[in-house]
Amino acid sequence: MNTWLLVLTFAACVLEWVAVLQKSRWHDFTKPLPMILLILWYSLSGGWTGQGVWFGLGLAASLLGDLLLLRERTFLPGMGAFFLAHVFYITGLWHGAPPQMGLAVLFLAVVAVALGWLAWQARGEAWRRLKQAGMALPVTAYALILSAMTFSALLTLARPDWNPQGALLLALGAVLFFLSDAILAWDRFLRPLRAPEVLMIPYLLGQVGIAVGAWLTFA
Repeated sequence: MNTWLLVLTFAACVLEWVAVLQKSRWHDFTKPLPMILLILWYSLSGGWTGQGVWFGLGLAASLLGDLLLLRERTFLPGMGAFFLAHVFYITGLWHGAPPQMGLAVLFLAVVAVALGWLAWQARGEAWRRLKQAGMALPVTAYALILSAMTFSALLTLARPDWNPQGALLLALGAVLFFLSDAILAWDRFLRPLRAPEVLMIPYLLGQVGIAVGAWLTFA
C-alpha cells in the first residue's frame, strides 16, 4: 500500500495549511505538493486499474486545477480543470449494481437541500456580481457538476457490491470537497470570510478520502 507515501501526503497537507495561514511565499510550492504525493501513492499502489483509472484522471485534473488557481488570471481555466475532474469522478462512481432506491432518494434530497440553500443565500447582490463578472454561467455549471459528483459518491453507500469502507471514504471525501468549494464560493461571491484559508482543510482531506476509497474498491 506504500503507507509511507500516504503519511508524507498528510504531512504535506499540514505544511500547506500552515503556509496558507501564514501567507508564506512558499505557498506556490506547498499547494500542489499534497496532490503530487497523493497521485504518486495512488499510482504506486495499483490504483490505475479498471474503473480506478477514472479516479486517477480525476486526481490529475485536480492537480492541474490547483496549479491554475495559483494565479487570479487563470481562475476560470482552473475551474474548468476541476469541472473535468468531477466528470472523471462521476464516471468512476457510476459503477456496479443499481443503488437501493430509498437511500438514493434520501441522498438526492440532501444534496438538493444543500444546493438550494446556497442558491438562496446567493440571490440578489451576489448573483448580480456574478453576472457582471461574466461568471454566472460557469459558476452555475460548476455547482451542478459538483452536486452531481457528491450525489454519485453518496450513492456508493447504497450500492450492494461496493466495498463498504471504500464507499464510506468516497462519500465523506465528496462531502468535504463540496464543503470546501462552498466555502470558496461564499468567500468569493457572497460575503468575505475572516479565515477563508480553512477551505484547504476539507479540500485536501476530501481528495485523500476519494483516492483511498477508490483504491479500496478497485485496486
